[in-house]
This record gives sequence, structure tokens and C-alpha cells, in this order.
Amino acid sequence: MRARYTSVVLICAVLLSCENLRQAVGTSSVNESTAAVSEFSLSHPDIAVLKDGSCMTVFVRGNEAGSQSIALTRSRKNIRGWSRPADIIRTAWRAQNPAIAQLMDGLVVVLFSQSRFDENSGKYVPIGVFMTESYDDGRTFTAPRMVIQDNGRDIQVSGSLREIDNGRMVFAAWSAAGAGGESDCFVFVSDDRGISWRKIPVFSGTMAGSILLSNPSVIQTEYGCVCLMQGSDGFLYQSSASRIDGEWPVPRRTNLEGAAPCLAFPETGTLYTLFSDTWPLGISTARSYNRGMTWEDEKPLTQGNGVYGSISLKASGSDLFYVWLNRTSGEYSVNVRQQAADLPRAPRGVSAALLPDSTVHIRWNTQAGVDYYVVYRGPADSADVPGKMRMVHTAAESRYADHSIEPGKGYWYQVTAVCGAGKLMQDTGMESRHSKPVRIYVK
Repeated sequence: MRARYTSVVLICAVLLSCENLRQAVGTSSVNESTAAVSEFSLSHPDIAVLKDGSCMTVFVRGNEAGSQSIALTRSRKNIRGWSRPADIIRTAWRAQNPAIAQLMDGLVVVLFSQSRFDENSGKYVPIGVFMTESYDDGRTFTAPRMVIQDNGRDIQVSGSLREIDNGRMVFAAWSAAGAGGESDCFVFVSDDRGISWRKIPVFSGTMAGSILLSNPSVIQTEYGCVCLMQGSDGFLYQSSASRIDGEWPVPRRTNLEGAAPCLAFPETGTLYTLFSDTWPLGISTARSYNRGMTWEDEKPLTQGNGVYGSISLKASGSDLFYVWLNRTSGEYSVNVRQQAADLPRAPRGVSAALLPDSTVHIRWNTQAGVDYYVVYRGPADSADVPGKMRMVHTAAESRYADHSIEPGKGYWYQVTAVCGAGKLMQDTGMESRHSKPVRIYVK
């Protein structure tokens, strides 16, 4: 195609099929595998992504009527080639909710809660939260030691164990309703690699309408902390704070319906949640581009009567790791999915116009939840596709005025979107796809 050089010729170019693929929204690579299979009961899985790229899952093996164990499996790379489950803790008590993490210095930590059956009362009596460590990359673990005991209250570890700074760890927990029909949600913080823990209250009592909150999950982002909780009315509730050990405001109800939420914050800057869903029956996921202020509608991850509500969600780099349980024909399985986090949608409606003052004005459609936009420019020459593009501007609004154009030259323009804590593509690859390009010639 030959360009006709008049005062201003504006040409909008649409890239071919390869570019259309780059523009697709929500496309991401997905890998699935089975970490463990057993004819005996499995429950409460969690996952840790290790420094060497392999993964570990921990879960409870056995039922409450007999002896139980905390078992571990390990993949060779990513989520492939899982080892046979090996018991790292065996107990005659009831073990629940193991949580695993690898710290920056390589230490592997597993937390879990225990209770014992009291024959006199016919009920389980809480003992406390226990911790075991591995100094050899998960090959052996220390004898468990009790790290938290809260005056006989049944502390349920409900959120993933996370390291938020060098040696500083945090996990969410809750205690069941007491005599007054209330429940407590809180986070525990350790500043010394698990030697001591302090409890930070998130919410205590009941919400309006006698709604109880439970199963909290907490995460720290570059912009603050978010805690999601399960409400007894079937909705998820959220509270946000400037820091983990700060003041947590009264939770608000979200648009999400489900139970046992998990949270993850990959490098894309998009906040993700995974939760059990009653309709459709299974597990669903949702995402927020504005740090939980609003959530997109939920999307089913997996469905079916055999899907269990024991789930976990972790992020490593730009990848998400989903874990859930299945039971089919008397067989239990721990399932893992590794999926690249979705990038923000590429800006649409990009246009370019030359004004009488020799300024090129670039405009595009505003996107909800976007923190800022990045404008790229490159030489047009006679090519029908953009050549080398370079960043020329970042904008909080959906427009840009380019004053640095030169007469007798042509220019390509493209725009990208950055949400949350996302970084520019040349730094981490977490920016949105480039918009469809527009081309303008100036004589």
C-alpha cells in the first residue's frame, strides 16, 4: 500500500492474526497434574513454590476416627513428576489445616492446628497450633512444637502461611463461635522466623443481621493488606488495612458468594481469590484490578459433586497455583493447576489526530481499575506494521499530547494499561498487551 503525502494523512492499521492473538484477553497457559492419590481420606491441602522451581504440597491423610498424619509430596519441576506422599508428622490427635512456605533463606516451615477427643464431653478439645521446620529443603523435618495456645480456644489456621519480609511471617486464623454466638477472625505475625507470634484482631463479634465471619485469608500487597472472610449468609466479606499489624476496619460485603476464600497477588498487580462455590457446585475464582475495592464476577475453575471445598491458592512471579481435592469412586486426589495470571486488557479505541499547533493528540477508551497508561511511539516510514517502539509517556488519564513530532515524518502510536502494582513490560513483562496501533504522517 502506498501512502499519499498530503498535509495530514491518518491511517489506522490493524495487525494481522498474530497481533490479534496478542490482543486476546484472558488467554494464559494452563498446566494441571495430580499431586497425590489415595483410597484413604485426604483433606486441607496447601502448596509452596520453592526457589528451585519445584513445588511441595502438604495435606492431612487419614480420618478423625483413627490416626492422622501430615503428608508431603514434591514435584521435580513446576507441577510435574510428583513424589509419593511421605508422612512428615504422625499423630493420634486430630490434625487440621496444614500451611507450608519456604522462606527467603531456604527454611521450609509447616504450621497446623491440633485437637484431641475428650471422651467425657464427647467433643474435640483444642490443643494449639504447631510448627515443624526443614533445614534440608524438605527432606527431613524437626519434631513439631506448639507455638500458639489461646486459653483453650479452638484456633483454626485458615489462610496460607506467607513470608512478607525477611524472616517475618503471617497467617490468618479464626476461632469458632463461643457461648455468646460470636466468632473471631485474626492474623498471627512472627517477626523472628516463627519463634514467637502475636495476634492481630481483624474482626470480633457478629455483623449486622447476626452474620458470623470465619475462614479468613490475608495478603499483603505494595498498596496495603487485604483480608477476605466467609460470611454465614453465603457472601464473602472484606476488610483492608494499611499494614498487617494496623487497624482493620469493619468488613464490608462483596459481590462474591462462596466459602473458604484464598488470596494471591502475582506480579501482574491483579488480586485473585479462589473459593468454594455452592452454585454451581465446585470452585470459583475472581479477580480485582483495584486491590479489592471491586471484584469482577466469579468464574468457575472446576465443577462437580466430587469437588471438595478444601482449597489453596498461591502466586509465584506471574504464575498462579491452584490446589483442590477431588473424591471419585472412593478415591481421593490432590489436584494442582499452574496458570499464568491474566494481564490487564489492552486499551481500545486508540486514535490519533494532528492539531493546528503541530501537536499529535492520542486518545483511547478509559478502563476501570487501571492505575495508569503507557504511550509508545515509533517511526512509521513506509512500513505497514510498527517498527521499534519506545516509551514516550505515562498517563493517568486516557489522553496524551505529543509535542515532540517533526514535520515530514510518520509515527506509530500504541498504548498499554498497568493495573495495581504491575510494572512496565521491559522490566517484568507484567504490562498489558499493546493496543492496536495507529499511524499518522505529518508533512
